[in-house]
Amino acid sequence: MRKVVVFSAVLLLLALIVAGGGSWYYLSSPQYSLLKVKSAVDQCDAAAFEKYVDLEGIIRRAGNQLSGQWSASFAKEMGGLGGIEPEMVNGLVAAFGSAMIEPTVKQIREAVLSFIETGRSVPIQTLPGDAVDIAGEITIAAMPRIERKGKMATIDLELSTRGEIVRARLFMRNLGTHWQIAEIDQVPQTAQALLTAYAVGERKRIAEEKKNHPDATVDLPGQAQGAKPLTLTYVPSGKFMMGSPDSEENRGENEGPRHRVHITQPFWMGKYEITNAQFEAFVKDSNYQTTAEKAGESFGWDPQKQSWGVVKGLSWKSPGFPDPAEGKGLDQPVVLVTWDDAKAYCDWLSQKTGEKFSLPTEAQWEYACRAGSSTMYPWGDEPNGACRYANVWNQENKGKWGFNGDGFPCSDDYLGPAPVGRFQPNAFGLHDMIGNVWEWCADYYDATYYTQSPKEDPTGPPASNLRVLRGGAWRLIPLACRSAHRFDYPPDFRDLNGGFRIVRTP
Repeated sequence: MRKVVVFSAVLLLLALIVAGGGSWYYLSSPQYSLLKVKSAVDQCDAAAFEKYVDLEGIIRRAGNQLSGQWSASFAKEMGGLGGIEPEMVNGLVAAFGSAMIEPTVKQIREAVLSFIETGRSVPIQTLPGDAVDIAGEITIAAMPRIERKGKMATIDLELSTRGEIVRARLFMRNLGTHWQIAEIDQVPQTAQALLTAYAVGERKRIAEEKKNHPDATVDLPGQAQGAKPLTLTYVPSGKFMMGSPDSEENRGENEGPRHRVHITQPFWMGKYEITNAQFEAFVKDSNYQTTAEKAGESFGWDPQKQSWGVVKGLSWKSPGFPDPAEGKGLDQPVVLVTWDDAKAYCDWLSQKTGEKFSLPTEAQWEYACRAGSSTMYPWGDEPNGACRYANVWNQENKGKWGFNGDGFPCSDDYLGPAPVGRFQPNAFGLHDMIGNVWEWCADYYDATYYTQSPKEDPTGPPASNLRVLRGGAWRLIPLACRSAHRFDYPPDFRDLNGGFRIVRTP
């Protein structure tokens, strides 16, 4: 039975997404008549429906009453998938009170009328501002079921998001002149069920895509035998919250404002950082000279002064770690490479394979690093979990190699960089996204870029004298190894912390 509940169902979609308590919604237009509306719906007459129902007025009144709060613990349970965050509730409420109400009302109105005319559910597109754009992912899965008992009625709905079904119940009562949407049963639980279903569906999608796209290897001409191959891991498309919340400990001003980003296309990312053996294959095949080799010096450890500074003769071949055994293995991440060197490697690999390789954008990098998490680190908010996933500066290393910074409260058994892949991967199957070596990104750097970053596939500011480095390194303390932390250096910068990984795009 379509009846008036068709309109109620679409309006409920909006309410369920944001409501945190027993909100009340009214079909209170003076022209409203249950019989007239029933007739309009039964005859699929959208024009007649509009005549008897003040859609814009109802939606506006509902929007003005929206309120609710989500606990931080619930948001963490969602894992950040789809960009679900507590702040979104307030963002949606604010959007309804803003000048951007008009496009929102129009979208909902069109969705209602389309459903009446065709019986098909039309997704509501992205709402304005930082409102919840999960709305576009929810549809009515089946025709609502109505049970009327005197002056009361229950309306049971089946809503679908990401292939997952959520059931909701709406109570209405007959006031004589009109029917009133009196109550939504268990609003907080229903709304949480919707968000949970969305996240569950998103996880299933990602798992299925990754199952259908196993890791791939790239053959490099002349790579040393026994060395770890260049392996690519599939990263599905998706949405996430980029940057850090105001409440995050040790947050930098350049990490905000936190904003939702949609990575619209999947991509392949290096499962590991580029290694010495993989970089050597490039150098031998192309006769390439790095910036450090041309300049004859780099920032590193000065054995004469027993301190850090600019040292003659350092390069990726001879990195000059305080311990001579450090950093020279085939599977060690290459270091002392500049942004220009990393870009040259990508260009060479593209030419050799006929495929498009590049450095990741900063947005691609953070999306891949977080891998569905919204916490300080990919493994959570606690620094003591670091040593299962990352080679970072440990508290036990304090005072060694002339560095007195307070490290992570755990032990990872490495003083310098570790061979790639020695630590557990993140949820996307990528190793060493935090720690080991910094990783160059394709973007220019601007401390205020997040204030103007586009919502889809941002590629950074148009120009700058600086480039972006992400991920922290073996010699860096907890604040510098957070998922949101941003570094910036000139493109010719090189030191013992710096390396890179690559991406392949369609």
